[in-house]
Amino acid sequence: MKALQEKDSQFIYADDLIINGVWSEVTTTIAEVIPPGGLTYANKRKSEKFALKFEGKGKHWEMPTTQFRLIQMGLGRDLKKWAGQKITLYPAYGKTPFGQGPFIRCRPLCPIYQVPGGIQQHMGKDLTNKSIGQENE
Repeated sequence: MKALQEKDSQFIYADDLIINGVWSEVTTTIAEVIPPGGLTYANKRKSEKFALKFEGKGKHWEMPTTQFRLIQMGLGRDLKKWAGQKITLYPAYGKTPFGQGPFIRCRPLCPIYQVPGGIQQHMGKDLTNKSIGQENE
């Protein structure tokens, strides 16, 4: 069994999307795109994926590869142009490197039918508007 994910206060996690006991989505503005290796975790490990920093927030989101590709479909390949763009993050439930659990996903910026199946299969089960404890329902 894999160890539980150790949380680092500079990153956002799915449980940061719990508002008054309900899983909630949040629309936020991208301040900066940070390349792999551009952030260092508290345990001194370098980030391995692209991360986003958001305006007015002190936390980053290290994006899974499929989420990076999904956002890139909507915002384009020029990462400098992502700053100032809005995205909506939401909690989802599914398989993670640490077992089954909640994680963060981004709402597609294009119609869902344009999203490749390889990305769709990693979107997980949307938890938005579900109360805590309803993850498996």
